[in-house]
Amino acid sequence: MQLQHLGQVIAQRRRARRWSQTVLADHVGISRHYLSLLEQGQARNPSARILSQLALALDLDPAVLWGSAEPGESHIPRALREAALAQQWDFRTVDRLASIPDAGREPTTAAGWCDLYQAIRPYLQE
Repeated sequence: MQLQHLGQVIAQRRRARRWSQTVLADHVGISRHYLSLLEQGQARNPSARILSQLALALDLDPAVLWGSAEPGESHIPRALREAALAQQWDFRTVDRLASIPDAGREPTTAAGWCDLYQAIRPYLQE
């Protein structure tokens, strides 16, 4: 993972959302100082959990943060992203929830996604 690339993507996406570092850090559950280090490419070995939370907060596929994909719009519904951030679900779980075919009947609230997660959680485990 290129730390400079990671920092640039985070900063660009944060600015595009017109968020301060404090706002993004609060969404992710990290300090503003640590986010600043990430954006400057100076944070060493960011955890997979933090990268997943950043990807969710910024509506990106984690592969974009890792430099193995180009930025694009996420397939994750807004309410699912809100639930995932609040519950600190990893990106793999969120991706699997978002991939459940439901013919437009997916939950429209964070609480609805939490209920769905609770109902199918045993089937998400490997």
